[in-house]
Amino acid sequence: MKDNSKRAVILEAAKYCFKEKGFYGSGIDEIAKKAGITKSLLYYYFKSKDDIFIALLEESLERLLKNISESPSESIEERFENLLENIKKESDVLTIGLVDMLMEDAKTNMIIELSKLEFSESDVRRRVTEKNRFLYVMFIIRAVTFFSLGDKICDCFGIPVKKAEIINKEELFYLYKKINEGVII
Repeated sequence: MKDNSKRAVILEAAKYCFKEKGFYGSGIDEIAKKAGITKSLLYYYFKSKDDIFIALLEESLERLLKNISESPSESIEERFENLLENIKKESDVLTIGLVDMLMEDAKTNMIIELSKLEFSESDVRRRVTEKNRFLYVMFIIRAVTFFSLGDKICDCFGIPVKKAEIINKEELFYLYKKINEGVII
């Protein structure tokens, strides 16, 4: 039986390495060293660096889904704020996924992983239909993009970050309301 604490250590080490050097700049040797384990032990838990990344992405998305399913009794504004805060917490992993998605030779793909979202809770299933799952994926991608690149984009165009945050939040809330109403734009 595999030790889940070792698996968690490997995932944290990989997350750190991917954040510092990017997915393609990080190697299995470096991840094992950061985790304080041998490369063979790492391979006991994961077949490849891609498998590690997919595990990170799946866990990140599971946490987001858990947040979505646990907040149906809150107001739409509270659910929105809670979801945005959770996307921000997960943005390190999701940013790696965005970069990977944009690479032509990407072996993993955040879009494919996001499209596998299973909304099992009945209230969530009602709010997130097949038709607007696309919008949910785009919502997540837009939020992650802002959290990871917002400062750089604002610097480039001379836009105050606070003003951009307000504009982005207003637009995301509009999209979030449409998704929750089941309306396709």
